[in-house]
Amino acid sequence: MKPPPLRWGVIGTGVIASQFAEDLRSQHGVCVQAVLSRDEKRAREFGARVGVASEEFCTNDFAGFASAIDVVYIATPHTDHVDDALRCLRAGLHVLVEKPLALTAEGAAAVFAEASSRRLFAMEAMWTRFIPGLCAAKCHVAPRPSASHQHACSLSIRLFPLAAFVEASAAAQRGEIGRVQHIRIDHGFDGSSAPPRLTDPQLAGGAWWDLGSYSISCSHAMLGRPRGEASVVCAAVTEQHTTGVDATTEGELSFTDASGSASFRVSLADGAAKNTLVAIGSEGSIVIHAPFHHPSAFSVNGTRHVFPLRGHGLWYQAAEVERCIARGELQSPSCTWDESRRWASALEQVAAKAGIAAVGSIKRIKETPASYTDRSALRVAVLGAKGRIGSMHAATLKAIGVGTVVGVDVGDPLPEKGSIDAAVVSSWSSAHEQHVRHCALVCGVPVFCEKPLTDGWESSVALAKDLAQAGVIQCVQIGFQRRFDPPLVRAAAAKASLGAVRTLRIDSRDPQPPPPTYMAQMGSHFYDMTIHDFDEARWLLGEEPTSIKASLSPDKMRAHVELTCPSGAVATIVNDRCCSLGYDQRAEIFCDKGRCASDSLPADSNAFFLERYAEAYKASLDDFLSRVVQGGAVPRVGVYDGLYAALLARCADEAVKSGGSVNIPPLPDDVIVAQDQDGNN
Repeated sequence: MKPPPLRWGVIGTGVIASQFAEDLRSQHGVCVQAVLSRDEKRAREFGARVGVASEEFCTNDFAGFASAIDVVYIATPHTDHVDDALRCLRAGLHVLVEKPLALTAEGAAAVFAEASSRRLFAMEAMWTRFIPGLCAAKCHVAPRPSASHQHACSLSIRLFPLAAFVEASAAAQRGEIGRVQHIRIDHGFDGSSAPPRLTDPQLAGGAWWDLGSYSISCSHAMLGRPRGEASVVCAAVTEQHTTGVDATTEGELSFTDASGSASFRVSLADGAAKNTLVAIGSEGSIVIHAPFHHPSAFSVNGTRHVFPLRGHGLWYQAAEVERCIARGELQSPSCTWDESRRWASALEQVAAKAGIAAVGSIKRIKETPASYTDRSALRVAVLGAKGRIGSMHAATLKAIGVGTVVGVDVGDPLPEKGSIDAAVVSSWSSAHEQHVRHCALVCGVPVFCEKPLTDGWESSVALAKDLAQAGVIQCVQIGFQRRFDPPLVRAAAAKASLGAVRTLRIDSRDPQPPPPTYMAQMGSHFYDMTIHDFDEARWLLGEEPTSIKASLSPDKMRAHVELTCPSGAVATIVNDRCCSLGYDQRAEIFCDKGRCASDSLPADSNAFFLERYAEAYKASLDDFLSRVVQGGAVPRVGVYDGLYAALLARCADEAVKSGGSVNIPPLPDDVIVAQDQDGNN
């Protein structure tokens, strides 16, 4: 009996995800069944565009998404590929992961180990390996095609029957250019209007991370798919983007068991790049014409061969995925796990040689046990359990189904390794560093840390570096609860349809000052109170500010801050620790096409922050458990966000001292961070 057709899902709503879904429908006769995005509205818009049958499965809910499909195409930012793949495999889904599957060999190995242990198919979406023209071109390079070459040729025959069959069968006997001695690749485009993630250093932006996979995999294929590791002869960034990522990178690779080598140039700043691959052999040459990574033509010793593409060219790899799954194969012979691991290793080596920051693909802090699907099995420690925030968090954890809440207060012994599954740090700010270090680095569990990360800038940077070095930085969530506040979430959603932000005003006024003992130990006002406003401003502005002005009253009761962004947008923050009208929390956003706002509570309300943000506190903890602890994904608000807010607080203090505007520097290069955003591959 013929098995039922596979149900495809897509994670990500960018350009490449759209093209893949369109190809499935128009060229392969298959409709995507479900779409997952951080933003449910974007998921539904994407679903309507590509013909998803039910809006129910265009969602931000992973469990609902996973229940509707058998195999998933992952098209999120590079930094999320490993985490998203592991999450899907643990949910029992086959995976096709956009290139680069991983930014490190370790990340690739983790994905394939998970797939192997669960007997699931996994493949890097190196679509170039399945383009008919390139499959046929590879058959011209060796007189005796290997089994892997013959599979590639037969694959091109199945997908493009006539011309590929003639070329592949003839090439198996001939090998017109003999053994390849050198590959030259020139790959680039004008990225001035490219999506922001292409130049974002925190999302593995830059020419090498985005385009380097093509140079490595295509040269590897044309050299006969050698089994040895690649080594970097030379590599250098020859042009840098204003964000700090590489705009152009050049270099040369060799392979231990191949006689040939490969030179490459990749660029986000060259609209005149040739976008060709030239293979120079012992008996001739092949030119794969532009665009070489999805060509429709190539020339062998001057004779042109044409292989028109169908659609965008992305459906060929989907057909191979389905073929392999139908046969019970866990990997494709045309794009093996070992090859993807070696490509990731080469990516890593070139980046290190050229001095390109190794951002993203950080290993998970721990695997997510199957028992974590049941919250009643979770053991969560609350450090600072008897404090105002700590006692609220402990009660909330119980309310959202956590089975065991372990209270830890001042003077109590810290949890032992193996005794807890997660931790909530809500102790005094001065104890945050010790508690985060212990829970994340000693106990090895995900951590929810109340703001700030530590009580100082230098200690925050040092902690972030250590978390990154240990590979657990993406398992720490910062307690900026406003990102989960329903009125603010609605305002942020409304802003999306109003064009660019022009001005933002945030008012934060407390009904009464904190106790004198608190004021005495709190340190910087901006680090203690305004830090929430700084994170809210970054979130609502949608860009990082470049300069700051600030003033602070002598009694530290009132503050005024002005942030200026590269686009010209300006954010104003007003703080007052003693407001006669009560607790006043508002945000007002003026955009090119209108205004939206998150209004305050009524003036006669007796609410303070615990009451005002009750839903937000609950939602942030619930998201931490679902997303980070149970789902194994990166937090929505991570160490990067905590550090950036701390950086703004530090610059505000400097602005108060100087009496003028202070330029905001970038975060330290060696702090490895990542954010969780949808994007385009």
